[in-house]
Amino acid sequence: MRLSDLAKELEGRLLGDGDLEVHAIKTLDEAKAGDLSFLTNPKYAAAAKDCQATCILVTEAFAAHHAHEMPCAVLALENPYLAFAKVLNLFHPAKKREVAISERAFVHPQAKIGEGVTIMPMAYVGEATIGPGSVIFPFAFIDDDVAVGERCSIGAGSALMPGTVLGDGVVLNPGVILGGEGFGFAPDGSANVKVPQVGGVQIGDGVEMGANACADRGAIKDTVVGQGTKIDNLVQLGHGVHLGKNNVLVAQVGVAGSTVTGDGVVVAGQSGIAGHLKIGDNVRIGAKSAVTGNVRDNQAVTGSPHMPHMDYLRSSNHIKKLDSYAKRLRAAEKQIAALQQQIQEQQNAQSV
Repeated sequence: MRLSDLAKELEGRLLGDGDLEVHAIKTLDEAKAGDLSFLTNPKYAAAAKDCQATCILVTEAFAAHHAHEMPCAVLALENPYLAFAKVLNLFHPAKKREVAISERAFVHPQAKIGEGVTIMPMAYVGEATIGPGSVIFPFAFIDDDVAVGERCSIGAGSALMPGTVLGDGVVLNPGVILGGEGFGFAPDGSANVKVPQVGGVQIGDGVEMGANACADRGAIKDTVVGQGTKIDNLVQLGHGVHLGKNNVLVAQVGVAGSTVTGDGVVVAGQSGIAGHLKIGDNVRIGAKSAVTGNVRDNQAVTGSPHMPHMDYLRSSNHIKKLDSYAKRLRAAEKQIAALQQQIQEQQNAQSV
């Protein structure tokens, strides 16, 4: 693709020869002549200046200060990372699959299958509704009373249990389980009695869930994942959880039952959120945190138990200095003991 055409496609400002062509996108250290690269993290600025690519995607701010230092053309953009995503789609368009329902798949006679649906071998579709253009990969299990929207992708080995409803454009990677029994038991003194889970699961438009992520069905209320939310591998959503729109949950996050999050919440990896909490809009939760209470809108919290992020950073800094503090404390204790000894000796001398 010619750089002038690429600049028009990405709505960027090209500083360099628009007739040059690029054929692939590579990282800064791998790129050669004919390649396009990208700079989205300032710490790699030095590497960008040594890059052998034909063109590099950069921020407007970087271009304003460093374009004259670059050994190649630069394409200045407001959001190079977003442009990077668009370029990947340009150079690596999604593979078009044959639209077909395999004879080796089981499809219930009463299932409602939309136009252009692909169902691969060994998939199981019960008395469910599958929207137009959706793709169901091998060994996926779609039970009765399930509704799948348009243009969805149901990954290999995924399971959609009764009461599960998917919006349009939902992507489930391999092994996703939706609508499994919520973890609810009532102890009677001698045993843990199972509490029936009669709710469902609702997945909003444009949601993506990583491999082996799970969302249990609600005890009464449905478990809900809001529109545009992105969920990484191995995330667990307990029964009755309600995630807002455009949340991001990174790998190994766990959200306990009946917790509600606002819109735009980001939860970093291996964090846990206790049950029956309210997490406000645009909250940021740091990695390995244990959230044990409600969090107001626009707050950043980290730690176990959670605390304001700046408090966590200060505490972490003090923890690093504990050995030094201990040494200073022991030295101070010795000085205090010596002073006390001197005072005692002076008092004894005066009393003689």
